[in-house]
Amino acid sequence: GDWGLIAPLYAHLARDPYPAQLMKASAFRVWRWVERMNTPDQDAGEYGEVAENLFEADAVPETLKALLRYVAQDYLPEIEAYVSYANQWLSENPDIKSGTNGLDRPQDRAIGATEFSWRGQMIKVMVMPYRLYLLQKIQDIVEGAGPEDRKAMERLLSETNLMPLLEHRATRRVERKDHLEVWA
Repeated sequence: GDWGLIAPLYAHLARDPYPAQLMKASAFRVWRWVERMNTPDQDAGEYGEVAENLFEADAVPETLKALLRYVAQDYLPEIEAYVSYANQWLSENPDIKSGTNGLDRPQDRAIGATEFSWRGQMIKVMVMPYRLYLLQKIQDIVEGAGPEDRKAMERLLSETNLMPLLEHRATRRVERKDHLEVWA
């Protein structure tokens, strides 16, 4: 969970002088964690000699693979519904100009709503091209990797049931322009 905790702890507490001081005084180890998360080097002197590499020989631990399988189970139905809805919406709106989001109010973020089954419950969510933009980033990283790295990434995605992240694609790319998501 580090990636989920850093956003509020850093953005809302560590950058504001008063909450930062409270955190330093009452939760110093939390403060140090936030500080370490924002430095490019190890910055872990209080832990003695700590290796710089994250995993031994770049091996992905089984615990992380288990977490990724959980992500696949919980997240894939939603992203599949997003892509399916977006592709249907794009086919119904073929005249959208490049560099626009195709909405009457460009500041709106959702192109519509879709439903998917999550843990046996139907969930209705707004479909925002930003999620497709993030999915593209994953796809672009894998596609831009060298042959050996790409093979290793695809193997990990396959082992963790996340290969659909590479397979589900919107029929048009999403780009960022003036702080908005727009269609390429």
